[in-house]
Amino acid sequence: MKDKTTVIVPTFNEELNIREVLRPLAQWKLIDPANHHVVIVNDGSTDRTKRIIDEFNKQFQKPLIEMVWSDPSTKQNRGKGEAFIVGAFRARAHKSNTLVTIDADTEGLMTEDINSLVNELNLSKKNMAIATCVECHHALEENLAGTRAIRLEALEPLFGGKPKWVELIKGFALERALNYLIPKRFLAKTTFNQATAFRNFTSDKQGREFNEFGRKTGERKEAARDIARVLGLRTVQDKIWLKRRDNQRRISKAELDRAKLLRQQQRAKPHLR
Repeated sequence: MKDKTTVIVPTFNEELNIREVLRPLAQWKLIDPANHHVVIVNDGSTDRTKRIIDEFNKQFQKPLIEMVWSDPSTKQNRGKGEAFIVGAFRARAHKSNTLVTIDADTEGLMTEDINSLVNELNLSKKNMAIATCVECHHALEENLAGTRAIRLEALEPLFGGKPKWVELIKGFALERALNYLIPKRFLAKTTFNQATAFRNFTSDKQGREFNEFGRKTGERKEAARDIARVLGLRTVQDKIWLKRRDNQRRISKAELDRAKLLRQQQRAKPHLR
């Protein structure tokens, strides 16, 4: 059976850019309609984004571009992370093996770019391929390009509703969250260009989300250190309290009970679960 791929495009007020990605995405869809799927996740756009997508689909006997709302009931802006979650579940519904997420302001997109990124992932032993995007990499040490290909099986904790995954992904720090949650990743050679990389990076909302993500991941590291200290261990690992022995000695029942109690207290916060 041939592998299936779903491309998702989280979108918010992209009336000036969305046309440029619709045609190449439709062409890519037509290459293999049964195995290629395109989903635009409208994250509460208040401009002409939805109308442009609807008008584009009217050119075809059957709509080639699927559009869903990140929040169907209120149609409010929920953040790129929550749009990604909705798109990931649509990819799962299409029984795809691979999810490709592309920024709505991508310039000069070509069908071979999508296939190239997916091929790079398939030839690797990694779970995520991050596209090369010079504008996105020079500003920060992390590879924060929005365009990336992900093996859907790597998102099983998200589909299972694992609180850590849901809590860290939702909002406006999606790329940092994916880098943290999917460590088996690499920088691909395939290049995508954005019209306005980090155009909202200094906005209050996105800045707060970036800082909040840093706080949450910092708390996770500190929680692991607390557990390790209770158990008298030198190594820090997630859920270390489950381990009955380290390289030096046997962990006593009293130490283990204290660690379990501390872990239960930590689990009050979703991102520490």
